[in-house]
Parts: sequence; C-alpha cells; structure tokens
Amino acid sequence: MNLLSKRILITKEDTMKHSPLWQNKQRPPSRLARRWGRKNLGGLAVAVSLLLAGVSDANAGQIDIKVYPGTLCKETAREPESGRTKGRFVLNRTPTGNAGIATRDAGRNRPNQIRPPIQTHVSYDGSGRVFNRTTSSVTVVCPLIRDNSKKAWQEIQVSVADRHHTQDISCRAFSAKEDGLPVASTTDHSTGSNISSFASQILLLGKPAQERDYGTFYVRCNIPGKDSGYASGILTYRIIER
Repeated sequence: MNLLSKRILITKEDTMKHSPLWQNKQRPPSRLARRWGRKNLGGLAVAVSLLLAGVSDANAGQIDIKVYPGTLCKETAREPESGRTKGRFVLNRTPTGNAGIATRDAGRNRPNQIRPPIQTHVSYDGSGRVFNRTTSSVTVVCPLIRDNSKKAWQEIQVSVADRHHTQDISCRAFSAKEDGLPVASTTDHSTGSNISSFASQILLLGKPAQERDYGTFYVRCNIPGKDSGYASGILTYRIIER
C-alpha cells in the first residue's frame, strides 16, 4: 500500500469516529446490567399492580353527591278525570295568564283541543327556592340526574322550610323504569314547624328496594299552604350515589 492510500484510509476512519452515527452507537449491555434489569423488572410490575389496585378500590368506594336548587321542582296538577287521562299527573309549564295549550284529548281522541292553562300556585325566589304561595297544598316534582345507571341511590336529602302549624311537608323519592313507571319508592316528612323563624329541616329518603338499570329517579313533594301568611317550600335537594 502506497503512502497516498494510507492517508486516505486514516482520513476515512477518523471521519467515521467523529460522526454522529459512530458516537451514538450503543454498546450491548453487560452481563451485570442484564441481570439487574431482570431482577428489578418483576418488582416494578408488582408496584404498578398494587398502584392500579389501590386506584380501583378508591374509585369503588367513591361517593358522588349532586345538589340541586328548589327552582328545578315543577308543580303538578291533575287533568280532568275523563277517558284515558284519568288520574294522570302532568307538569305545569304554563304560567297564569298565558293562552291555552293545543293538546290531544286522549279520552275522545280529538286532536288540537284547547284546554285552559293550569294556574301556577308556586313561586320561585332569587335564591333558587320554591314556595307554595297559596293557602291550599300543592305537589311538585323534582328531577334527579343519576351518574351510576346500574345502581340505586344511597340516600336522597331534601331541605325544606315547614312553616305550617298542623300540616307537614312530605316527600317521596321514586325509582322508575325507562318508560317512567315507578318500581319502588322511599318517603319522609317534616316534623313540627318553624313559623316565625326560617329554620330548615332535612328529609332523609333512603335506598329503594328495587332499581332498574337506565331508569329514572325523581322526587315528589307535597307542600302545605300558607299558615298565618308564612309560606312553606323546598330549599334544596341532593342525591348521594356510590
């Protein structure tokens, strides 16, 4: 090999040693490094498994609480007891003074019949509460959103203001099927009254005996009329799920 060939060969080797490919080339791990990796891999897997198990247990016991204002409760009234509408509750969505509602008479099957609007007997204040503003008792229905579609609620709590001397506020929580027909319910009522003061009571509605997957939950409350000018009502309500 002549001198020119040697120079070319040396220059080529130096260029490769200083190139990024040569410098970034990883050497195979030693026997000790491989042994350490195998030993600690099992421990890492165990640690990850324990961590995931802890997260799963925490989620399983997690409590989900949702609080609603009383203004979500809507007054109900009975339609005229004729035909297939007998005894059916309907939501009162028409305030006093509005025009009638075009409906279908289910009893006689006549479309576009006009029935008078249902008079509103409840009032809603700026704090999200609903009160009975008349001297007669009224019934309201309060909707609930369920996050767990395959388990019953743990408890439902209704905060009420009972300001009547002799009548109580009674509430019943319903567990219904997908078509709205109830399958189970729990109930509670207020005790005593707080006429002059505005102290609230908490009604406790326990877990129902039955539940339907993907069914609905709702609360129906009966509020007595005014007593000595003081109105009773629903302040807030909440659902507790697990």
